[in-house]
Amino acid sequence: MFIRTTALDKILKLKSRARIVQGGTSAGKTIAILQILIDIAQSKPGKLISVVSEVAAHFAINDVAVAHRHGDIAIGECAFAVAVSADHREAAFDACSAIVNTVKEKLPIWKHQVFADGSDQWVNFA
Repeated sequence: MFIRTTALDKILKLKSRARIVQGGTSAGKTIAILQILIDIAQSKPGKLISVVSEVAAHFAINDVAVAHRHGDIAIGECAFAVAVSADHREAAFDACSAIVNTVKEKLPIWKHQVFADGSDQWVNFA
């Protein structure tokens, strides 16, 4: 299942020659429960938009849309989606990659994975 938003639909309908959509799902060991936690105190409203806008300004792209879910995420559902449109695919791919990497680096977001065997793992937990 992919997150459908008005912003994402807008990207997909643009007349740009390249439209890149990246969606992140869980992978690897069999995960029974996935929780995404966001530090609300450090992640003020608009922080995601601010980070994405800052990165996007460095690329020749036409538009970008992002969505990051939090709370309990059903296994196999998209937790983080990025859509980029550009006149050339290289710019779209590069911008998409940079946005994903920068969001993961700069936003206080943690993933708690509980595996089918009962073990668990925190990702990006300080």
